[in-house]
Formats: sequence, structure tokens, C-alpha cells
Amino acid sequence: MKPVREITRTQADSSFAVFRAHFFGAQTWWHYHPEFEILLVLRGSGMQFIGDTTTRFEEGDLVFFGPALPHAWQEDARFQAPRKHALA
Repeated sequence: MKPVREITRTQADSSFAVFRAHFFGAQTWWHYHPEFEILLVLRGSGMQFIGDTTTRFEEGDLVFFGPALPHAWQEDARFQAPRKHALA
């Protein structure tokens, strides 16, 4: 699968941006961006896919990786938010 380029929005006068992401069971898409990324896992656990490596992540993990490196995350089912299904 080919990774999708993520556009990261930063201010013109800033050298970094801070984001707070909530996965709640949704797998992030296989993507990359030209910026470095630091990710601190505050809650949850699951699988992380970074480049050609697949490992588990857990609360307290700190991940740092370089630009243009494809990555994605998938939370364990116990941390996934319940979903409402509409009947057709």
C-alpha cells in the first residue's frame, strides 16, 4: 500500500506545531510528512507501524521519527469507542 502525504499546518513564523490527537479505535491511515514527529502516548495501547517495523505501543511510550517515514497506529479493541450503526 502506498502511503498518503499528510499536510501538516504550521504558522509561517513557527518552527514546530503541537497537536493533540484522539484515536478512539480508528486506525490512522498509512501516511508520511516531511516533518519530524514526536508522539507521546497518554492513553491506550495497540500496534504501531513505522517504516518496515511493526511493534506494540502502550501508555507512556515516546516515539520520535524522521521525515518522510510512513507510519500508522491501531488501538486495541478495549480502547475503542462504541460506534452507533444506522439501519437502512
